[in-house]
Amino acid sequence: MYRDIFNKHFNLGFGSPKSDTCSVCDAGSVHVEAHKQRADQAFCAMNHDRTLAAEDDDIAYITFDMQKTLPLPKLSTSIAFYLRQLWLYNLGIHLVTKSDNRAYFNIWTEDIAGRGSDEIGSILLAFFDAVPITASRLVAWSDSCAGQNKNFYILCIWQYLIAQRKFQMIEHKFPESGHSYMDSDRDFAKIEKSVRKYQNIYTVDDYHTILAQSQTKHAPQVTRVGNSIVSVKDLPKILGLRHVHVDTEGNKVAFRDSVRWIRISSFGQYQFKTTHSQDEDWKTVILSQNEASQTDVSILQKKQHHSLNAAKIADIKKQVTIHSTSVQSILRSCNIGEQQQ
Repeated sequence: MYRDIFNKHFNLGFGSPKSDTCSVCDAGSVHVEAHKQRADQAFCAMNHDRTLAAEDDDIAYITFDMQKTLPLPKLSTSIAFYLRQLWLYNLGIHLVTKSDNRAYFNIWTEDIAGRGSDEIGSILLAFFDAVPITASRLVAWSDSCAGQNKNFYILCIWQYLIAQRKFQMIEHKFPESGHSYMDSDRDFAKIEKSVRKYQNIYTVDDYHTILAQSQTKHAPQVTRVGNSIVSVKDLPKILGLRHVHVDTEGNKVAFRDSVRWIRISSFGQYQFKTTHSQDEDWKTVILSQNEASQTDVSILQKKQHHSLNAAKIADIKKQVTIHSTSVQSILRSCNIGEQQQ
């Protein structure tokens, strides 16, 4: 009764506490208005790119991001709250083309690999190798996390794809920090909603099923990363690319803090803008004077599996008493017994 009167007679509503808010907006500094304008500009640009890709055969649009880590096992027993658990990682890639609009989830546990540029780059390479994309132009959006998405090694991935003629043009754009609102974020929200329905989750297989069923209209495709992680940090040397910090006019490039839009249309160089405005002039950075090579990334070395520390292994083993069969399967799948020896 109270809610009904409050909402209908006073035209007011009940709000929920916000989470994962923007630190710049929360601080309320003098730069907030400019920050919000840049966020709105990026949001409009992202919507425009998505719409173009849905209507044009020649454009593919993707967003990619790491989801918050998922605990394995996920247990309701109170003791599990105080014990270290194995983390499941998920790199979500959302693809929009004229013929497709779906999420591609790539999952692995922390004993297989970490979550840096090697992992992101390896999964992007595997994604473009496995998914049939016929468009000549790729528009990619990701956040500005320097350790994962916005760095020289991911730039080399784009250079490699151009050299292999996978695309004629690749654009990589970054929304304003704290205001991403990407397609991948919406995919992750649906996963988290599905996960909350389960009191206990014991295995990677369980998570695989939950992720695959988190959407019904366009069923996500879930891939186990397995042994596909390679040393992407070796790619610059193989391709003959140098990490150059100045543009062709001699100006320093604040790649991490200022660049918002990258465009690659020929091997050995890239162009960039510091806004998402069509009116801003492109600036160019030369990475190599060499011609594009036909290097095959299969020569990149496979990365060794991560070793879990002894304290985490001990905590995972304590959970055997809670649900022995399922937790033992985790121990076997991660070779935890071997790591302790």
